[in-house]
Amino acid sequence: MSRYGYLSIDSGGSTNSVKYSNEEQIIFILEGKGLLKYDSILIPVTNNDFIYIPVGVKYSLENPREDTLKAIIMGFNIPENIKVEPTPAIMIANSEVVQFQILGQHGPTTQFQLLMGTTESRRDRLAATIQVNSLFIMDFATGGTNIPHRHEREEEIYFVLRGGGEMVAGSSPDGKEMRFPVKERDAFYFAPNTLIGFYSNTKEGEEHARILAVRSKLIE
Repeated sequence: MSRYGYLSIDSGGSTNSVKYSNEEQIIFILEGKGLLKYDSILIPVTNNDFIYIPVGVKYSLENPREDTLKAIIMGFNIPENIKVEPTPAIMIANSEVVQFQILGQHGPTTQFQLLMGTTESRRDRLAATIQVNSLFIMDFATGGTNIPHRHEREEEIYFVLRGGGEMVAGSSPDGKEMRFPVKERDAFYFAPNTLIGFYSNTKEGEEHARILAVRSKLIE
């Protein structure tokens, strides 16, 4: 993982055009509406859109609206020995059309939207990436949990979209979970083999806590 940033564009503002020769990127629109310039194509974007930016594609974002445009920008280096095939067309979707599902190993109180995975993926909305194994959203029922677990050879970032609770981020020398209070817009980075988990503190009648997560392969 080479970058993970929070982008805010005021009304009438725009970013510089950028492209990377050895890095794939993902954009997730948090709030607002704007325009993505993808090479020479201008594409409208809105909140909850997620977009794959391949190696070598020049892009920029602009905000012609009154409300601020907010997004997460993620970047992932491609190993030198991997040949990257050109992406035939822009790959974009919106999380609102992705169905929630329960993944058994994570317990019944958490539902997942599987947004983006590798080009071989058969379960994600977009099968696009080289280094990113999974981009997904977790929705936690009242008092729900993401059962603590480890990924031996992957790094991961959790970004709290809404709600709060306790994040498990590592373990003590005697094996106990290390928990940290979190709130909306907090982010956690997890190195490979770190103990990872989450305990929601939302109450009955409140909106479920949600986390945007991305997990990528470790470059040898």
